[in-house]
Amino acid sequence: MLAENYSLLLTIHSLWRWVVLLAAVFSLAWAVTGRVRGQPFAPWGDRARSLYVGAVDIQLLLGLLLYAASPIIRSAWMNFSLAMKQHEPRFFSVEHSLTMLVAVALAHIGAARVRAATDDRKKFARLLLWSALSLLAILVGIPWWRPLLRGMLSS
Repeated sequence: MLAENYSLLLTIHSLWRWVVLLAAVFSLAWAVTGRVRGQPFAPWGDRARSLYVGAVDIQLLLGLLLYAASPIIRSAWMNFSLAMKQHEPRFFSVEHSLTMLVAVALAHIGAARVRAATDDRKKFARLLLWSALSLLAILVGIPWWRPLLRGMLSS
């Protein structure tokens, strides 16, 4: 079932990255703005944090489904030592997957640290730090050589 829907999953996963990136930018912008202006954290800080973590979680779910359906991954696992010598199979079977798992973990750790903070200033600082770290991991792990708007336009 998943293999038959590989193209659809790949398109959705590729397009959803933009939602993740926009949510990350919103989270970072809110953290900077709130900290500089001395605004109260809630409710927009909570929304920014939740939006980002939710978007990342949906992307993780899509990625796991894609991993299970991917002919690149299937081929890589059939001859793992050969796959590790080739860029694309190595990238998708190991590098992309691990980098994105780190990004998800950083987003969740950050959300928990933000919730645990006792004052607004700390909440904004933690939102900024952990969202930035998570976004950095995401930017490192994105296959930038692939189409940026899969299913709509090619780059």
